[in-house]
Amino acid sequence: MDYVPSGKMGLLILTHAGQLAYISRQAHYLLWQANHDSALPDKPEPCSDRINLPPALLQLCRSLDRNHQTLDTPLLCSHTNTGGRFVFRACPLQAPTASPGLDRIDQAPDDRALIGLIIEYQELRRSKIERRIQGSSLSQQEQKICLALADDLTHTAIAAQLAISPHTVVTHIRRIYTKLGVHNRRELFKTLLAEPAQPQKP
Repeated sequence: MDYVPSGKMGLLILTHAGQLAYISRQAHYLLWQANHDSALPDKPEPCSDRINLPPALLQLCRSLDRNHQTLDTPLLCSHTNTGGRFVFRACPLQAPTASPGLDRIDQAPDDRALIGLIIEYQELRRSKIERRIQGSSLSQQEQKICLALADDLTHTAIAAQLAISPHTVVTHIRRIYTKLGVHNRRELFKTLLAEPAQPQKP
């Protein structure tokens, strides 16, 4: 399966034993979603106070602790469910200090080997495209063809799947390109997979 960045990331800090020291709100949300077999909604739901770490993440903590003295690059692991893939990048840290902007700060039981973790949520490529075209100016038929293009189907295969002629498929594709202001498949998916621009602060 192909995964693409979603723009959703979070920070947490663990002890070498996998105990939570610090966590940001977004990391709390992503960890909750990693333990639930569903896609992330556009608006986060309130998270419970209980946080379960995926087994792959606990194993990463143990591996990082064993290599704490010699590690010079972050270690990686991932956890996948039907909602997407959660990539964890871990590296050793110094002893904890209070830092503004963190939503939860606990005293680490053992600060000799703190682990900093960045969590990145990666969305299924097809799911992201489907989400982006919903509510767009594309008709239902054009949306189906757009998803078929995302599946790398040929014009002939799309025509057979939708019970229309290849010529009609080409006509729909031209309309899709015109509505979205693109000229080919590469530009189409670059546009659909791009993250929305963040509003400028005054």
